[in-house]
Amino acid sequence: MKALVKTMDNMGNPFSDTSGDLLVLDTREVMDAAVHNSVRNLQEIGKRQCNEFFSRRLVEHMTPLSDRIPKNNLSLFSWRPDKAKTRTQEQHLSMKRDRHLFATLYIASQVCDADLEEFFQHENQSWPPSISDYGKLRSVTKSDLLPCLEDLLPQTDKANNLVPEVDMIVLDGAVIVNMIKPAKSNTFAEYVSEFMTYIRSQFTKSVQRVDVVFDDYRDASLKAATRMKRGTSVRIRVEGRKKLPKNWHQFL
Repeated sequence: MKALVKTMDNMGNPFSDTSGDLLVLDTREVMDAAVHNSVRNLQEIGKRQCNEFFSRRLVEHMTPLSDRIPKNNLSLFSWRPDKAKTRTQEQHLSMKRDRHLFATLYIASQVCDADLEEFFQHENQSWPPSISDYGKLRSVTKSDLLPCLEDLLPQTDKANNLVPEVDMIVLDGAVIVNMIKPAKSNTFAEYVSEFMTYIRSQFTKSVQRVDVVFDDYRDASLKAATRMKRGTSVRIRVEGRKKLPKNWHQFL
């Protein structure tokens, strides 16, 4: 009991949490939605399976008593998301599907006396290869756009103080978090102070407004595919008094 009270003092009172997330008390890992649904519906699932057991074996006599009861494959606390297939694995699967498809259609074309040149003119992919990478949205290197955009902007030379004056600055919050490594901070609250110190340093005589923008991955957005690609680990609830991880980059 003392250990439990100490954990609550260090990590925060779990009963005051109103987010609706299911999280591990000591590690603050936020469980996936599949785990959340399994835990919430365990009693209902058990009752339904129990009634089905008695009904099919003792009432309807559809299933003999000697039949094995299937094991539930529910997502519980030890569940981890499946690792995404590598590009090599995707290529192998695509080649196997193409081989089977071409073999079947080639035999059919021989029987029907079809034109092979016309046969190979048709697309055999489920998605357009120009925008799809094995069923996923094809990603590009955004830095390739920089030379095109730099030609549209005035030249800057900080050494000679040739910097255009602006009255507003927009900053990418995720870039700043990756850029500012925790130097003297031990907790997340102290790191927030470092973060805000950098934001305040952007104000000058001409700059009257600074906006910090973070990405918002919505389900109906094109960036949802990026979130699925990056979201291979568990989410962790952080609090101000919680200590910072030793490896900042790995944590991010």
